[in-house]
Amino acid sequence: MAYFRALSQDQAQEETGGHVPAYSSTECGIAVIARPIRHGEPDLLIGRENEALSVKGPTGDVVYSVSPSAPWTHDSIVQALSHADVVRAVNGDVADAYLGDVWIGSTEL
Repeated sequence: MAYFRALSQDQAQEETGGHVPAYSSTECGIAVIARPIRHGEPDLLIGRENEALSVKGPTGDVVYSVSPSAPWTHDSIVQALSHADVVRAVNGDVADAYLGDVWIGSTEL
């Protein structure tokens, strides 16, 4: 199973010479696409900062869910999906992440 490390936007820009990747990688393998990278792209976080973050497994069942103690930021979502409980819940399988009812990432990207 491959593991990824979470990068903040500042770290990603620093490591890539100013280029922001299309997604943020997490320890559980879910690539998060919520952060806009080009002018005019929607920010999938806006209006959902207090929604539950959930992870659904290959059958669509929720395998992990957490409500924010403070409004979500892009970096806090990546950190939450890198938590050991999420890594165990995903367990190298196919998984999708949702903020409220909006899809924000997958292991299949």
